[in-house]
Order: sequence, then structure tokens, then C-alpha cells
Amino acid sequence: MDKGLLSSSIYEVKDELEERLERCYSVVCGLVNSLSEREANDALNSHASQ
Repeated sequence: MDKGLLSSSIYEVKDELEERLERCYSVVCGLVNSLSEREANDALNSHASQ
């Protein structure tokens, strides 16, 4: 089976995107954990504007 450059880079890109998504998800969960909807909205807006 030929393992070309394109094949390996597709998986590397997918892994990188998954890692970014997981980091973003953990940041969002950390910001809004046990907050009301209004407080969560304020926290997300504040974090996004930094």
C-alpha cells in the first residue's frame, strides 16, 4: 500500500482540527460551568473580546 504525502497530511490535519475543537470545547465548558444563561453569555462575550 502506497503511503503518499497527501494521505498522511489528511490525517494530520484532522488530528490538529480535533485537538483545536477539544481545547475550544474545554474553554467554553470552563467559562459557562454552573452559570445562568445571562452570566454564561456575559462570560463568553468577555472572553471573545479579549
